[in-house]
Amino acid sequence: PVPANQYEERGFEALERIDYPWRDRLPDWEIQFSPGRSGVYGYTYTDRKVIEVFVRDGQPIDLLAHVIAHELGHAVDVSLNNSDERRRWQDLRGIADAPWWPNSGATDFSTGAGDFAESFAAWQIGGGNFRSRLSSVPDADELALLELLSLG
Repeated sequence: PVPANQYEERGFEALERIDYPWRDRLPDWEIQFSPGRSGVYGYTYTDRKVIEVFVRDGQPIDLLAHVIAHELGHAVDVSLNNSDERRRWQDLRGIADAPWWPNSGATDFSTGAGDFAESFAAWQIGGGNFRSRLSSVPDADELALLELLSLG
């Protein structure tokens, strides 16, 4: 698609840094870029299969790419994984006691879903903006499982 505004232009530029074949693996999903919002970088609307990324003025392109990859991680999780695969992820990461889903309105960085999404972003972009509060940047074994859960 052709960018319609500066937010889309920067969003598409950041999206190019992601190698994951999301259009093939998540064919019903859409990514939208909107003006920046305070307190939030992006949302994944699982019911509508829409990812909305808020592009802030002056936001570094690597952080924007990380946000997009994080939200794609959520889309991958809800579209391709089941409870057994999520348990497998949590066991390998040593976070089996953490809830998978955040409470309404809460940050996801303290949940399994957030750790998976942050790890997905680290797999795609690198770990420089990693923000999971449950574990560190994934190691090679964890990345291998993430790839298996994301690509099959």
